[in-house]
Amino acid sequence: MQRILRNQRGDITVGAVFLILFLVILTVFLLTFINVQIQCANIRSKVRIELNNISALIASRTYDAMREGNLDEYVHQCNSGEYQQYLSMLFRVNLLKSLPKKTKDYTINNESVNVSYEAGRIIITYRCNIKFQVAMYGTQYTVYNRPITVEGYHNTKF
Repeated sequence: MQRILRNQRGDITVGAVFLILFLVILTVFLLTFINVQIQCANIRSKVRIELNNISALIASRTYDAMREGNLDEYVHQCNSGEYQQYLSMLFRVNLLKSLPKKTKDYTINNESVNVSYEAGRIIITYRCNIKFQVAMYGTQYTVYNRPITVEGYHNTKF
C-alpha cells in the first residue's frame, strides 16, 4: 500500500491543462472588459462635468440678461454662430485640462463638439471614438474601439 501511495508523481491530464488555460484566458478577458467599462464611465463623467460647467455659464448669462431686461438680445446672441463657436471652444479647452487625450490605456480621437440652439435651449453634443490599448512585449495592441456620445442642454427662456 505504501508503495502505491509513494508512486504518484502528480501527472496531469491534457484536459485539465486546457481547462486551466481556458479559465486564465476567461479571467483576462473579463478584467479587460471591466477596465474598458470603468474607463468609459470615467470619460463620460468628466465630459458631463464640463457640460455642467458650460450650463452654469449659460445660466449665469441668462440670469444677467433677464435682470438687465435684454433677454431677447441674449437669445438672438445664443442663436449666432460666433457664440456657439465660443461655447464649443470653451468646452474643448476646459475638457482638455481635465481629460488627457492619450494615456497608456486609451486614445481619444475623432472628437466633435456640436453646439446648436433649438426651441429656446442650447444643446451641446460631444462625440468621440476611444481606442483602448494593451501593451504586450513592448508593443501596443488595440483591444477595443468604442464611440461615446454625451449630450447636455440648457434652457435660455424661462
